[in-house]
Amino acid sequence: MKKTTTYHPVCSSGGRIRKLLFFHNAVDSDPCQLQKEYDGLMHAFGPEVECFVVAPFDRAVPEENRVTGKKRVHLVPLRTERFTPGSSITRWTQDVVHAFSCKTPGGQDQLRLHYNAGRIDPAAFRELQNHIPGLQCLPMNEPRINGGNILIGGTGDFLMAGADLLNWYRRGLTGAARSAARIKLENQLRDKFGVMRIYWVNATEASGRLNGRQPFFHIDMYVSLAGQTDDNTELVFVGEIRNEYVFCNHSPEIAQLKEALDRTARWMENPRNHHGLKCRVLRLPVLVFNEQADHYGCYNNCLVEQTPGGRILYLPDFMPGLNGGKTANGTAQRIAAIQEQLRWKILKWNAGSVRFVSGGFFGLSRKMGSLRCMAKVIQRTGA
Repeated sequence: MKKTTTYHPVCSSGGRIRKLLFFHNAVDSDPCQLQKEYDGLMHAFGPEVECFVVAPFDRAVPEENRVTGKKRVHLVPLRTERFTPGSSITRWTQDVVHAFSCKTPGGQDQLRLHYNAGRIDPAAFRELQNHIPGLQCLPMNEPRINGGNILIGGTGDFLMAGADLLNWYRRGLTGAARSAARIKLENQLRDKFGVMRIYWVNATEASGRLNGRQPFFHIDMYVSLAGQTDDNTELVFVGEIRNEYVFCNHSPEIAQLKEALDRTARWMENPRNHHGLKCRVLRLPVLVFNEQADHYGCYNNCLVEQTPGGRILYLPDFMPGLNGGKTANGTAQRIAAIQEQLRWKILKWNAGSVRFVSGGFFGLSRKMGSLRCMAKVIQRTGA
C-alpha cells in the first residue's frame, strides 16, 4: 500500500528538464575552463535549462563564475575540507543524491535532495543549499541506494530497481528471513519514494550474465524508461549488442553480455513478469570496446524529457574527442554511422527525437559511466 508522503521523486522521464546538478572531481580545476567545458555540454539542452556544477577548487572562483542567476552554467565552489575523511568526490552524481519535488505548507514548490553522507561531508550540502534557492538537503536514510540502480516510471507511481540491490539486502538469508528482508526493503522504498509499485529487473532466472546478477552494475546502463505512450503503455529502451557494435575481437564475455541483455528485453516484454505492466520495448546500441566487455558505451545512460512537442532523448555522444584518447583507425567513422542510424531509427519508431550531448563520453566510458551517471535532474516542469 502506498504511504502518504509530502514529496515525490523527480520522474525519470516526465516533464521538461529545468535544472541539472553535476559534481566535478578535479581539485585543481580552473574555474573559467570548467565553465567553458559545461557550456559545451549544455549546448544540446534548451536555453531555459540551468546546470549547477559542484566542484572543489584550489583557487578562488571569480565572482562572475559563481551562482548569479544570469548564466546557464553556475559553479558552486566546494572547499576541499568538506570531504569525508578517506573519501573523494565522485563524478557520478547519481551515486550521491536523490532528487524530490514537494510542496511547502504554503503551497510553494520546493526541491529536496537526499544525499549519501558517506560520500561527501554534510557541510558541503549545507553550502550547496545556500547557493540554490529553494533547495533543501537532507541526509539519506535507509536504504542507501545509488540513483543509477533506480528508475521512476509511469506518473511517478512505480519504481524499477536492479535486482543486485535486492540480493545485497537479503544476502546470506534463507526461508522466511529472506522473504521478510524483501518486504522490509520494499516498504522502505515505498516510504522513501512515495511509489505504489516496485519491479525488480533481473530478479528471476532471466537475470544477468554472472551468477544471476545484473548485466551491468546499474540498470540505467541498459534500461531506460521513456514515459507513457497514448495507450498508457510504458516505452522502455533496453540495451543491445550486435556485431556492428563490437570494436574488438569477439569473446565469451561479450557473448554472455549479449545474451543477458536479450533476456532482459524478453523479460520486459512479458507483462506477467511485472504485474501486468505493459511495455513497448525498443533496443539501443551497447558499444563494446574490449574483449573483457568492461569498456562499453551505453546509449541507455541518457536523459529523457516530455515536451508539448513530443519526447526528446538526450543521448551521450561517444565520438572520440574531448578527453577521448586515441582510437583505432575507423572507430570514429563507425560510431558516427551508428549514431546517425540511431537518430533515424528513433524517429521511424515514433519514439521521439534525438539530441546527442557532447561531453568527452568516449573517455568517461572507460570509467563505466556517461551522461545519466554524471547528471542529476533536480527539477522538471509538467509536459
